[in-house]
Amino acid sequence: MTKAIKIKELSKYINSLVKRDPILANLHVEGEVSNFKISSGNVYFVLKDEAASLRCIIFKNMELAKTISIKDGMKVIARGSLTTYDYGSYYQLLVKEIVSDGIGDIYQQFEILKSKLAKEGLFSSDHKVNIPNMPNSIGVITSPTGAAVRDIINTIRRRFPIANIYIYPSKVQGNEAAENLIEGLKFFDESKLVDTIIIGRGGGSFEDLNSFNDEGLLYEIYNTKTPVISAVGHEIDNMLSDYVADLRAATPTAAAELATPKIEDLKNNLNESFNLLNKYFYNYFVEEKKLLDFYYKEINYYNPKERIINLKKELTYIKERLEKNNLNYFSSEKNKIDNIYLKIKNFNPINRIQKEKEKLQVLNKLLNMNINNLLSKEKFKIDSFKIKLDTYDSNKVLKYGYAKVYLDNKPVGSINNINVNDNVKIYFHDGEANALIESKENKFE
Repeated sequence: MTKAIKIKELSKYINSLVKRDPILANLHVEGEVSNFKISSGNVYFVLKDEAASLRCIIFKNMELAKTISIKDGMKVIARGSLTTYDYGSYYQLLVKEIVSDGIGDIYQQFEILKSKLAKEGLFSSDHKVNIPNMPNSIGVITSPTGAAVRDIINTIRRRFPIANIYIYPSKVQGNEAAENLIEGLKFFDESKLVDTIIIGRGGGSFEDLNSFNDEGLLYEIYNTKTPVISAVGHEIDNMLSDYVADLRAATPTAAAELATPKIEDLKNNLNESFNLLNKYFYNYFVEEKKLLDFYYKEINYYNPKERIINLKKELTYIKERLEKNNLNYFSSEKNKIDNIYLKIKNFNPINRIQKEKEKLQVLNKLLNMNINNLLSKEKFKIDSFKIKLDTYDSNKVLKYGYAKVYLDNKPVGSINNINVNDNVKIYFHDGEANALIESKENKFE
């Protein structure tokens, strides 16, 4: 039985055979560039044709690595030597020179369609709509088995778990992918089931992602009324769906983040707004209560209500006494006149009548005089009470040397309400004046 060898020994043997072959040491290989990237200074890409592909590498210490300017889709002729990678058991072309051979068919079609759609206005920002800040439901069109759908669901559940998630399973690669994606867009847009649509997939080669450059799909995205987020591949990948959609996300995870707010942030903002509103209303009512307390004290201090009530009672009592006295007086006088009339009637000589008439006139004058005197006395009392009432008028009190002091349009009721260097306004009965407080002294401390 032949002795088995280790894999690393086999790799070294194959590598030695490749290095000794003069043809493999100086190859010219024609192909289309794909999966171009630079990592840690080293340049990696794939050359491919319609049937096969070849890995290529340019090490960072080579001059070509510093000046290379190729990109996916370009047709090139690469000169180099074939090498093997011992740890991976695969071969690759160590590129030493690259000559451009034109643009690859797929990439050329990509550029032609991109130019056409740009002229038609499909990339215009005027047509794009804003993504809802807090969506009720989010529709996701992608492969049901890929990592992209798991990343989207997990991100939405973590950031905004109250949102509904609807998955439309679709192929994202191959001949039927574009048609499936279009059906998903039509379903969500016509059903009005969701507020936002995420369409995309995980990373891959340019050819793998090319379904998202389908012209029919791009027109469908443009005509979809529901806001669409395109999330295709990785950050470096840019498909035409990214240009047409309302918003482009670098990755499926980024799309889920752009489509949802962070619920913790919403809660914190709501709590901050609630606390601020409570604080505002508390301070507002505290200040209003202070103002009401101040006015209440002012009213009690200046209000002559009790004095007016007492004077009204006294005036009523005087009025009743006056009416009663007048009634008694007139009744007495009337009785006297009646008695005189009886005497005149009983004793009717002319002289007696004349005397009695004169006496009656005297009595009448006396009566009028007494009435006038009585009315004058009572009027004098009423006028006295009126003067007393007037003395309690706050505006007339100012005529006796009193004044009202205001600070910032508020009455000053205490020495503690003003400070030195305050500008106050003093109101007199016939004008006002401004004054500066130079000193103050509390007499009760």
